[in-house]
Amino acid sequence: MTIGRIAGPMLFSNLERQGLDLSIEGNLIYFDVNRKRIGINTDAPEFDFHIDTSNGDSPVLFVNGNIISNTISVKDAFTLPTDSGSTGQVLASDGAQGTYWADGSSTTIDRKKFSYEIPDLAPNSTHEFVIEIGIASIVYALTVSRPVQVEVFATPTKDEPNPYTFLATLGHLVDDGTVLLSDGSIIQQRQYSIFANQEEPPQPKVYATITEIDGVAGPLTLEMTYFSAVTDNSSKSYNINVVDTLPTVGVEGQSVILKSSSKIYVWYDSQWNATT
Repeated sequence: MTIGRIAGPMLFSNLERQGLDLSIEGNLIYFDVNRKRIGINTDAPEFDFHIDTSNGDSPVLFVNGNIISNTISVKDAFTLPTDSGSTGQVLASDGAQGTYWADGSSTTIDRKKFSYEIPDLAPNSTHEFVIEIGIASIVYALTVSRPVQVEVFATPTKDEPNPYTFLATLGHLVDDGTVLLSDGSIIQQRQYSIFANQEEPPQPKVYATITEIDGVAGPLTLEMTYFSAVTDNSSKSYNINVVDTLPTVGVEGQSVILKSSSKIYVWYDSQWNATT
């Protein structure tokens, strides 16, 4: 490489050859000719154009115009799609530091399923358990496999005067909002139920009991279709569930903040995964 003489005063006091490479003021600008790379504040560029800062802060790149690239990465954390996507689409994660455009309706509105099994419910006994489905949820339908009474409470003390109650019979094992009267007529009371936690601060759970009413022991399965994250959040005090301990199970894509570590956990691959 040949450097010609430039008329006028010297622009840099330290312009030197390093083999085939060219260094300006140490590593202020470094031309890695052998690997065809350019470094700013680095003499070992790892990319075609590599910017570091002299004070250790994150480098800032300003571009007045358009950026055209096959791949755009953000701090080795996410790779952004280069196409513009379609109207109504949202940016979604593939779980492996990549992103893609996804249909907004399918990622923001998602009916979920909850299932709970009791291997052997004793005659005339009451079984208590926790339903961990979020701070509040719209329940479209609740189904049990045999006649029982199901109650759902907003607090662990279970002292509400009017909890959600479903009295299942052999001919009516699905709570679809209808009530069968003694004369055979049906009253449609509602389309859905709302399960909501009333603790302070709010917890992503409600408290349920199942009471055996037929006097016969045996297994029981409860299944529920619901839509989670219906919250009273007018004060904007929270955006996602905050928990003291991670729930035993979650739903795909559900996010919670663990108080003890202040980390966000996302449920996928059948487990809670901490985000970095």
